[in-house]
Amino acid sequence: MEDLSIKELTKLRDKALDENLSMSSYDMSYRKEGILDPNWDFGLVGFLNNNYGKLTEKENLIKQIQLIEYATLYKDVLDPSGEVFKVLNEDYQISEYLIKHGKTYEISTQENLEFLIENIEDVVDYVDFDAKTVVEIIDPTIKGSFISNDEIRDLNKQLKEKSFEKDLDNTIKKDIQAF
Repeated sequence: MEDLSIKELTKLRDKALDENLSMSSYDMSYRKEGILDPNWDFGLVGFLNNNYGKLTEKENLIKQIQLIEYATLYKDVLDPSGEVFKVLNEDYQISEYLIKHGKTYEISTQENLEFLIENIEDVVDYVDFDAKTVVEIIDPTIKGSFISNDEIRDLNKQLKEKSFEKDLDNTIKKDIQAF
């Protein structure tokens, strides 16, 4: 995407957004305005402008496209309200970490959760949000509909054991133990 012009990226973004909004059985075109409004903090453009102000216009458009395509992959129809784009961005970054390390993009599998727990310090260094949020995202208990109770118990045990590792960053230890 880096080779595309601003105009081409804008068309690609708009097409991806139209595809996402068309997944609903209702006319969602009214959401597009809020999603693209740079002054609406709960929209995609507003969220990125407020949180990634140093991005160039091109980088911002590429990030918009990535987040829209990620939401579409999960069949999530975008909504410019609440913290939708904050959560989407956090999940996207964790998924990108998994893909970078040869895993699937799905956070909620036992294998990927084990991997994230084992590499939590590296995950925290990779993403641009705090350790507490990383712990919340990989918390096995909230993945209940995706994994079995036995898997949840095993993953919780692994997370607890991880928090007692001598070399683990103290902030991460505290965030795990507080959870």
